Amino acid sequence: MSSPFASLIRRVQSSATTQTVEIAYATHDRWPLSRNPDDPIPSNRPLRISVLDSSFNPPTLAHFALATAPLPKHEGSEHTGHIEGYDGQMLLLSVRNADKSLKPGDATFVQRLDLMVRLAKAIESRPSTSPGGVAVACIDEPIFAQKAPKLNASLSERLKSFAISTSSHSIPSIQFDFLVGYDTLERLFAERYYASYDDMLKTLRIFLSPEEQNARIISAHRANADNDSLQKLSGIQEFLGTKRVLTIDIGQWESSLSSTEVRRLVGESDQRWTSMVPEGVKEYIQENRLYAVQDS
Repeated sequence: MSSPFASLIRRVQSSATTQTVEIAYATHDRWPLSRNPDDPIPSNRPLRISVLDSSFNPPTLAHFALATAPLPKHEGSEHTGHIEGYDGQMLLLSVRNADKSLKPGDATFVQRLDLMVRLAKAIESRPSTSPGGVAVACIDEPIFAQKAPKLNASLSERLKSFAISTSSHSIPSIQFDFLVGYDTLERLFAERYYASYDDMLKTLRIFLSPEEQNARIISAHRANADNDSLQKLSGIQEFLGTKRVLTIDIGQWESSLSSTEVRRLVGESDQRWTSMVPEGVKEYIQENRLYAVQDS
C-alpha cells in the first residue's frame, strides 16, 4: 500500500513555490493553537513554536529529551505547567535533494516521517505537552537561515485561516525556537559554510534578530564538552549576549546518543539500541527491519 506521505514528499520536492511546508501530522486540526476554538489567539505576544529540525534517521531519546526540555530557567516568567513558553511544537524534516542524501540502508523519507509521528506521539503522552500539541512537517529548504521565513509564511497563512473561521481579527507574529544538537550549532557558526566571516554574521543577524526573522537557537550541551567550548565558536558571543542563542542540559546520557550509533548497533544485532529510542520508534524499526543487514 502506498503511503500518503509519499505524495506529500513529492509535492514538496516538485513544488514551483519557494514557500512549501507540508504538515504530515498534527495532534489536532487547530495546531499550533489550543484545541479549544474558544481559547483566544494570543495578540499581545508572539506565538512561540519550538522546531526540532533533524534527519530523524532514526529519532532517539536525545531527540525526545531535546523536544521535551523546558527553556533555561532564567528565560521568561511564564510557568504554565506545559513545556515552558511554547504554544506549539514541530518536528521538521528537510527533503530538498532527498534522493542525493540517502545512503544504502538508510530509512527512506517516508519511513522517517512515520518515525517522526511515533516520536510526536511519545511527546504527546507527556502531561506537560504544549497546549497547541505537536506537528510533523517537511520543507524543501536545507539551510537554517532560509527555513524561518518559509515556516513563517506557511504558518501565518494557517493562522489566518483560523482567524477567518472564528471571525477573529488577531493574527499573532511567530517566534521560532530551533532546537539543535551541539554538532549542528557548531556548523551554524562555522565560517566555512558561508562566503566569509562577515557574510556569516550578516546571515545570522537576520536569522536571529527579533526585528527580522525572529528565530532563536536552543542548543543541547554536548556530553563531556569543555565548559569553554561554546565561547570558542566564531562569532557566537554576540548572540549569547542578546540571548538569541541559549543552551540547555538534556542529560549526559541522552546527549551522548546518536542516530549513527543506533543504526550501527541494529546492523550488528546488538540489542543495546532498544534502550536508545522511544518505544514506538523501537517497534517501527523492528516491524520494518530498518537498518538490519539484509541477506544477499
